[in-house]
Amino acid sequence: MSLTDEARFIKACLPLDRPAGFKDALRQLIKPSLDWQEISAIASWQGVAPLIYNNLKILDAASLVPGEFLGNVKDIYHASLIRNMYLHALLERVLRTFVKRDVACIVLKGMALANEIYRDIALRPMGDIDLLIRYDDLAVAESCLTELGFTLNTEKPRNWSLQHHYHITYLDPQQNVPIELHWHITHKRSPSRVQITDDILIDAWWDRASPSTIANRPALILSPGDQVFHLCQHFLKSRFSVGFVSKAGLIQLCDIANTVAHYRDQIDWQQTRDDAEEYRMVSLVGAILELAAEIVHNNSHALPVESRGISVHDNHDLEMCRLMGSNLFERAYIDMSFSNNAFKTLEGNSIRERLSGLLSALFPDKAVLAEKYSVPVDSRKIYLYCLIHPFHQILRHRRFVSSISRLKKEKALRKWIGNSNFR
Repeated sequence: MSLTDEARFIKACLPLDRPAGFKDALRQLIKPSLDWQEISAIASWQGVAPLIYNNLKILDAASLVPGEFLGNVKDIYHASLIRNMYLHALLERVLRTFVKRDVACIVLKGMALANEIYRDIALRPMGDIDLLIRYDDLAVAESCLTELGFTLNTEKPRNWSLQHHYHITYLDPQQNVPIELHWHITHKRSPSRVQITDDILIDAWWDRASPSTIANRPALILSPGDQVFHLCQHFLKSRFSVGFVSKAGLIQLCDIANTVAHYRDQIDWQQTRDDAEEYRMVSLVGAILELAAEIVHNNSHALPVESRGISVHDNHDLEMCRLMGSNLFERAYIDMSFSNNAFKTLEGNSIRERLSGLLSALFPDKAVLAEKYSVPVDSRKIYLYCLIHPFHQILRHRRFVSSISRLKKEKALRKWIGNSNFR
């Protein structure tokens, strides 16, 4: 995996449990040539600044790294602590209300991991609270949130979300913190290789859910094996929208690696393999497990022997995972303001198809121009906009054009995750 010196430093600062010789290895990576502004930006982008601060604390960091950088990651650590304390207090109110109304829920992802896995809630930044609710309990759960002052947060009608999505979002009245009520984990618009749209797996998760205590309240979390499977699936699903999305990828890999390390003797690897086989994701899950171990623990062989049944049988999967791992240390990704047409110019299988896509984006038909520039379709001004529109498009997508080499890699990744022929 090809990494910059800045990426190697960040990678070295990720472990929760520091290996032997950790201090000396980290000191060797601190060079005068390091771009500390870039490290700070990537760390914030990836949600790992608190982990970096946690590991720098054991060094005489003030004499090794710039004070501005150390102060920045320290501030992010404390901001994460304050926010997560608020989220825990918020979740405590919700769980207490759910118990009164007999609504069962499974706490997912960050909130389930912060206490149990990271041991210091500041180390796992969180943007929202994810709860898995049985679909039959959804209306009551929504009623509970409404009673607590939460407001529905969706541009689409509620019924649209119920039919076409797998969660619905409410905002708390104080800090606008999102609470997502999930009844599933994916939908048909998700990349085809990580789609799970039936209820069989979700029902099994409910049957195998483990009791825990979160936010000082009794709660359910996924069983260790189900947690690992879900985190791998979620990591892959989160990476792809218009283009490859690197944001928060490193903290999600930390979630996977640290969950495996924490539960290594409690994970039912055979069950995890069975689930992965059922959804034809064995090589995907295996590749992500190896990538997480390599990036977080600097050793792909850090996985338990029992996990070897979930191995990478497809070299293409491993190659794509390593490409994704390298891209995670870059902050750039396709801006959502860029049109799908611009990205699709790279999707054609031939030069002719790509040229056709490019010409369609630059020279759309009159109806498209009339709608875009708010003029009648039979107006003579249409001809003026026929001349102006290509220049608007070129200016708008200049970053897109300048990123062609990266986009070619992203095209390969999108084809890999979205092509059922690879299953």
